[in-house]
Formats: sequence, C-alpha cells, structure tokens
Amino acid sequence: RGPVPAVSPAGDAEPKSQKGLKRLPSSAAPVVDQMLRNVACRLLGKEPSPIAAEHGAVVGEAARFIATRVCAPRDMGANAARCFRMALYQEEQAALLQEA
Repeated sequence: RGPVPAVSPAGDAEPKSQKGLKRLPSSAAPVVDQMLRNVACRLLGKEPSPIAAEHGAVVGEAARFIATRVCAPRDMGANAARCFRMALYQEEQAALLQEA
C-alpha cells in the first residue's frame, strides 16, 4: 500500500485521532487538493490558481481543519507551521473574496 494522500484525513469517515474535528465529505477531495496546491504556490512565492466561488465554503472548512491539525514540532518546526497556517488562511480569505 502506497502513501496516504494529504487530503485523506480531511475526509476520513473513521478518524484515528482528533475525533472531535468535523471532517469534510470525500467528494470535497478535488477542491481540497487544489487548495493545498495553492498553499504550496503561496509558500514558494508563485501565483495560486483561483478556486471557483461555489467552493468557497469547502476551502474555508478545509483550511481551518488542516491548520488545526498541524502540530509543531511533530509535523514541522514552529516557523514553518506559522508560514503554513498563514498560507492556509490566505487561501480561506481568497475563497471568501471570490464568494462576495
């Protein structure tokens, strides 16, 4: 069995940890994947691709979910976690602006 895609924990129907967090439906995986690609673009100083306005709520939920799950120093250093969360929240804000 290969590695688990990064979007899997956000849509895991039977989570193994942090069971109190609300998960997204697995149908949201393509939107979450694009949001994570946009986060990577932001971290690399590149221009992210716009996500359709109708997916704004999913982007917001996914960004908050992932930001909540990131743990420093387990997952990454404190500065890296701060930058990662900032990029997630920028995606959330961009999605909110698309909806407006």
